[in-house]
Amino acid sequence: MKVGIIVESGPQGADLQVLCYLVEQLVPGATVSPATFHNKKELVDKCGVAASRLLAEDCDKVLIVWDLYPAWREKNMRPDCQEDCRSI
Repeated sequence: MKVGIIVESGPQGADLQVLCYLVEQLVPGATVSPATFHNKKELVDKCGVAASRLLAEDCDKVLIVWDLYPAWREKNMRPDCQEDCRSI
């Protein structure tokens, strides 16, 4: 199985490393094809194109992962998962 991962992380960032490890634990032998973005805005703007590319590269599944509580958020700012999903 080939899994595409779209994530807000550097190319060798901790988030991507953890997700690759998780995929290997859930599906031993699976390969990962990543698409990384530097921030949430870039991820939201470009993840559709990235997902299409990963599917065209024969990924069986594509995961999109973003920070629910990003470090830059304003104090007491509540996440809105529904809005995030609509944007993505």
